[in-house]
Amino acid sequence: RMREEKRDREEAEKQRQEEEQKHQGDIARKNRMKEMRRKRGVGGSWVLRETDDFEKNFTKDTSCVAVKGNGVHLCLYDSGSWSYSTGLPEDLYKLLHTRALSHPSPDFVAMGSEKRYFIRFKNGKSQWVGPQN
Repeated sequence: RMREEKRDREEAEKQRQEEEQKHQGDIARKNRMKEMRRKRGVGGSWVLRETDDFEKNFTKDTSCVAVKGNGVHLCLYDSGSWSYSTGLPEDLYKLLHTRALSHPSPDFVAMGSEKRYFIRFKNGKSQWVGPQN
């Protein structure tokens, strides 16, 4: 009985330590995001055909912007959400709209000509349409 109680206490302590480590990791991530936001600034200038739409989508929480000809744009936000204008490459649009909510959100995106794009997710995986090298 004493061994079981000791084991239960040890397991509870181990769980508490794991939760504390996770909490400290969350705090460290939030601090890194704050520092990244401070370094990148909170303003921008642009020349786009759909300026009003872009101004609405570009907020202080925007972490990445991909711009393509004719005012096509995609904004990623610190929260993991995104917004975009019309004209996204079809494959990129489908990729964003078919991902399960449990999958990592995008943290970097770039768009190019001829329906080309590159997208990286928060777990480090990436996908693209374009040249292989």
